[in-house]
Amino acid sequence: MAIPRTWRSSLGFRFVDPNDVVGLDCMLVRSMDAVYHVPVTWRPHPLDCGALIGTLQHSELGTRYCYDAQTDPVYLDELVRVIREKDSDADIVAIGQDTPYPRNIKVFGSGLQPGNLGVSACGTLNSTAPPINDVVGQLMGQ
Repeated sequence: MAIPRTWRSSLGFRFVDPNDVVGLDCMLVRSMDAVYHVPVTWRPHPLDCGALIGTLQHSELGTRYCYDAQTDPVYLDELVRVIREKDSDADIVAIGQDTPYPRNIKVFGSGLQPGNLGVSACGTLNSTAPPINDVVGQLMGQ
């Protein structure tokens, strides 16, 4: 009897670090009837106070430290900017290539919305991560 595969990556998108240092990747992963947003960051050096997931050796970039993006200030700043400015995700292009990978989702910010719905980084691995209380809007996809 085969064991059912319960986790699978469904969709992925990326934001861009304005300083071009930190990789900002997001995956939507399906398990049974639920879909989870799993944002991660990739850094060339350890992050103080971030929730480290693990490390890897990239063939072109060397050692990369992978963090729960909800504990990384670069990701949080870019998420807030995308929502506030009604911006969208970035193309994903392999190192040494000019053509982006085909998109399987397009995400974009709503801009500022009236009401009391703030942006929060829910379900962080590090429960001490500060909430984002100064944005009213949402990240949407199609």
